Amino acid sequence: MGICTLSSDRGQWIDTPLRYRHSNLMNAYEEYLKEYAGSRPRRSFSSSPTYGSFLNTHCGVSREIADLNLRDVERFIALKAKRSGRGTLQMIVGALRAFFRYCQQRNLLTKRLDEIDTPTRFRDERPPRAVPWELAQKLLASIDRRTRMGSRDHAILYLMTHLGYVLARSRTCRSGH
Repeated sequence: MGICTLSSDRGQWIDTPLRYRHSNLMNAYEEYLKEYAGSRPRRSFSSSPTYGSFLNTHCGVSREIADLNLRDVERFIALKAKRSGRGTLQMIVGALRAFFRYCQQRNLLTKRLDEIDTPTRFRDERPPRAVPWELAQKLLASIDRRTRMGSRDHAILYLMTHLGYVLARSRTCRSGH
């Protein structure tokens, strides 16, 4: 991780490493990613600006990585959310999660910071369409709740209509049985 500078005597670009307080950790993580991902990059999104920006923002001159908490992560994500769409925000959260897991595996963190929620992204960035309320009520009334399957279907559709649950979330609902 670094910046490119032009060498005047050779006339070519030279990669010059940046010097930050946590440069060693960032460089070690970059090496880990290269080794883990192999020689070719698997995605076009580079995660180094994400965790580098996080560390520079929340681990300044006097703060250690072990002192970080979930509130720091939430503030950073809220700041990024103002300037990013949900797709980009998902990549930012994924990059931070991976970096925090790396730090956790090496006992650099005292708290689990990789347990952050990923923002929901809808197809074409549009929320799902809603059916008219009267039609939803007729659909709920038509379900036979005398059977287990009917009770289940009614509960799922009730949650979807009254609480705004989307289909993707309702598929993961499990009963206590």
